[in-house]
Amino acid sequence: MSTAPALTLRGRVMLVAGLLWTATAWLVDQRLLLWPGLLLTCLPVASWLVLAVGGGRPGLQRLVDPVELTVGTPLTDHLRVSHRGLFLGAGVIYVEQFPPALATPEAPQVAAAGMPWFGPQQHTLTCRATPRWRGRHRIGPLRRSCVDGLGLARVHRNLGGVAEVLVLPAVEPLSAVRDASGVGSTTDSSVLRTSLVGPDDVTIREYAPGDDVRRIHWRSTARLGELMVRREERAWDPSAVVLFDNRASGFRAARPDERFEWLVGAAASICAHLSARGFSVELSDSDSSPDRLGSAPRSGMTRILRELADIEPSPEGTLQQALLAAPGGEHGQLLIALLGGLSAPDAAVLAAARPRHRSCWALVLEPAKVDPQAVTLLGEAGWRCVRVRVGTPVDDAWRALGEGVVR
Repeated sequence: MSTAPALTLRGRVMLVAGLLWTATAWLVDQRLLLWPGLLLTCLPVASWLVLAVGGGRPGLQRLVDPVELTVGTPLTDHLRVSHRGLFLGAGVIYVEQFPPALATPEAPQVAAAGMPWFGPQQHTLTCRATPRWRGRHRIGPLRRSCVDGLGLARVHRNLGGVAEVLVLPAVEPLSAVRDASGVGSTTDSSVLRTSLVGPDDVTIREYAPGDDVRRIHWRSTARLGELMVRREERAWDPSAVVLFDNRASGFRAARPDERFEWLVGAAASICAHLSARGFSVELSDSDSSPDRLGSAPRSGMTRILRELADIEPSPEGTLQQALLAAPGGEHGQLLIALLGGLSAPDAAVLAAARPRHRSCWALVLEPAKVDPQAVTLLGEAGWRCVRVRVGTPVDDAWRALGEGVVR
């Protein structure tokens, strides 16, 4: 999109001065003085015509690297602008337009300046930015400002080539739950014991003195001719559901809301921590439905992080809807609720879901409307409930949950 050329302040002053000079010379009948006035009048008009006629046909190629990144990771915006045909402007300035999420000191608004003249010209520009919060952000369009040689007229034009980048929430490393629980085993056994599901594996080994005779596997003994016993091992198939409370009633409408962003970061960190330790992780929010779930079954966190990058406060979502969409399963997964507020009805909904899960943990973000009786109700129903504030390291909140603290 381009605008018509306009006179600069210098051009307007010169035009008015030329008109006054010409009019005065005409009134006093000094014809020799008409020429300076006419010159002052015609120069701004000529500059305007130069930019209106000889603006050139610019082309733009844009490459953003990377197009998917996490908060705090720098990106580079490569631009190549080419001019074809006649260009009569004496100077050009390029201004890259960044959204507020990317407009940092590392992303200068003025990308480059040059002096193209006649014939084909090409400029290569490079801009850098560091995302400040997650989401989908659009870079561009590139704005070109052209001025004539005397600085009397200027024309602005937005070049095409808008690019979109996806900024994923940052993931904080979390401590192993064993450190918080004091179990001292080599795995997060405090969590694993609440999340083991699946059929038991039965293997056969030779009889050893002290083995219970009730575990003798007679069929294998008869086949092999020596005593064999069953060794039962429980299948290791842990799973967890992270319930994200994105109801709009608990957050501000302005973006970004630091409380909402803290919960997003906590969800990303917890999901990544559990997924890295072999958990099958499911994410459910107040807008979720059974056919819209992001899963990271051991293979990675890409899909969940993309969903968290796009998640927004929901004006119509409910905790009941999030629980219905969560795969409760007959075996019952570990359920972790990240809440922006807690009322008595919320506590009743969560307490009703407790029997369907092996273990239920909740992080309630303050300041928020928190009913003390609701916290008590959750504790009585078997929930671990920890109240935290914005700025609290996610690792501290995670360790408090691992300790089983109710506060």
